[in-house]
Amino acid sequence: DYEQMMSNHDDLSKENEQQTKTIRHLQTRIKLLEKSQNDLYKTTNQNERENKTLKTQIEEKNNELKSLKSERRKDKNDFENKMKI
Repeated sequence: DYEQMMSNHDDLSKENEQQTKTIRHLQTRIKLLEKSQNDLYKTTNQNERENKTLKTQIEEKNNELKSLKSERRKDKNDFENKMKI
């Protein structure tokens, strides 16, 4: 009876040790996944900031183009009017 109890104790100890290893492994995986997730958030936020900056730059360039086209039309009209005189 005593030997059976000791055998059970050894089995339970081994099982406990294995479960402890599994838990440690899972904790490590969780930490790595959390870090990956955090890195992804940072990258996403950085990309969003860069996109906003690029959109702003595009808008500014488009406005410059509109202004240049308008000036060109005005210059063309002025030239044509001078030629009529």
